[in-house]
Amino acid sequence: MKSSLCFLLVTFLAVGFCSCSGCVQNTESDVRKEKLISVVSYNAQEFFDAKRDGTEYSEYKKSAGWGTELYKVRLERLCKVLTTLNADIYVLQEIENEAVLQDISNFLAGESWREKDLWTYSCFAKETGAAIGNAVISRFPLEDMKLHGMDIKSEKSKQPSVRPMLEVTVRAGNKSFRIYANHWKSKSGGEEETELWRDWQERVLADVLLAEKKNYAESTTENLDFIVCGDFNRDIRKFLLNSTTDDSEGNVLLRSSGYFDGTDPEAGIVKVHSKWLDSEGKNSTTKGSYFYNNSWERIDHIFSGGNLEITKFESQADELWTNEKGVPEGFTLYTGKGYSDHLPVKAVIRI
Repeated sequence: MKSSLCFLLVTFLAVGFCSCSGCVQNTESDVRKEKLISVVSYNAQEFFDAKRDGTEYSEYKKSAGWGTELYKVRLERLCKVLTTLNADIYVLQEIENEAVLQDISNFLAGESWREKDLWTYSCFAKETGAAIGNAVISRFPLEDMKLHGMDIKSEKSKQPSVRPMLEVTVRAGNKSFRIYANHWKSKSGGEEETELWRDWQERVLADVLLAEKKNYAESTTENLDFIVCGDFNRDIRKFLLNSTTDDSEGNVLLRSSGYFDGTDPEAGIVKVHSKWLDSEGKNSTTKGSYFYNNSWERIDHIFSGGNLEITKFESQADELWTNEKGVPEGFTLYTGKGYSDHLPVKAVIRI
């Protein structure tokens, strides 16, 4: 049976929110002379507000301890992480709704007195009825938000709820680039069993990138500059890696529908760069972003494409949100302690 795959816009698939209230318009002089922008991707771990909407995880509905006071504590902790990292752009996973995003933005606004340091722009989206979604907070204007989802009917098993990919354009002075924010299917239910749906989400990502690159080629001589980031629930070693000696175009190969279906196995890929790997294809750091079964996994990613260059990349293991071994202190509902079970990953990008 032929596979079915469709990309649905906000109206049909998800709820979306994009805000630039009180915007400060960035000009070319606002962008550093080196054209460097810092980006953090961070799974904030089931970040719910104190209001019960009915879509929360069951433990939050049942817990007598979860409420306004503990939510404020978590909000303060998260914003402490963000201000400590002091990135220009944050891509956050597991945010409940736009109200939480507004609370984060308002808290951050109270932490800075310099207008140009504020994270003025934000957007959020999640699948209708879902518990959590993706968010972007930025010091630079955000434009043209789109969502890309899937409705697969061709598999033997029923498609589980999967989070749509959020696409947004960042305008930095006279330069712009795209962000594709992802949160792929978790391994709950078994890694092998759920890999099928991560493969489908990879198709969505690669198909969108191939289409956008084609549009660019037809309308301009410039390349499509983009970063792909988020929690992929897939270690860097589980991606298809570029085995050639020349990885100048990218050391990771994202597979499109054409690749999976066999109709375009060679051209149906998108090459991107990952700094989890060094020039020899080895792990560039000993520490990953997620610690499971006493070993590090590298499942949170920031990939670059086009003319964008990642000049620096590392998971951020500050003692504020890790234990004495540098392992993330995950949030525990029943004790009220902890931050997130993921480390944030930070990249410095030359545009």
